[in-house]
Amino acid sequence: TAMLFKKKRLVEVFGPERDHFIKYKPMTRMRMNPEHKKPNLEYPDGRKKFRLLIRGDTEPSEWTTICTDSPVASADTIRMLIFSGEQSEEEETLATCDADTAFLQSDKYPPHVYKYVWFRHPITKEKLYYRQLAPIYGENSAPVRWEKTLFPHLENVMGFTPGANEP
Repeated sequence: TAMLFKKKRLVEVFGPERDHFIKYKPMTRMRMNPEHKKPNLEYPDGRKKFRLLIRGDTEPSEWTTICTDSPVASADTIRMLIFSGEQSEEEETLATCDADTAFLQSDKYPPHVYKYVWFRHPITKEKLYYRQLAPIYGENSAPVRWEKTLFPHLENVMGFTPGANEP
């Protein structure tokens, strides 16, 4: 949760702005998703982490102004690239990872885009209201916004060329 504020994804709103958006602006609810971590040396009793997620199923339809499909390589394409390459005498390692903060790396919304979200504090039960500055987990357009942030780097810096049949 702190990561969303540290990376400037959400800004809490108060006063007239809050009153106005409650009355007139479409908004969606967020929820706290608990993630229990395994005990380790630093946290012997385990760690309880909470991630704020947008309830994508409750998003107003006007929020989805772009196609939300993000191109990904199929499993068959990945297998073909791995197993059809040149054999090497060197020992190679193949690894995969979960880009757990991928959406938090995407570009912020343009200055004229205002999305409002709220969630109920788990302890005080108070409703807290926020202006969303950039995509976060659960939002329908978050995957494609991350792809639009990542693609220029892959293309310009790393020399990646997308395939015609599988971009």
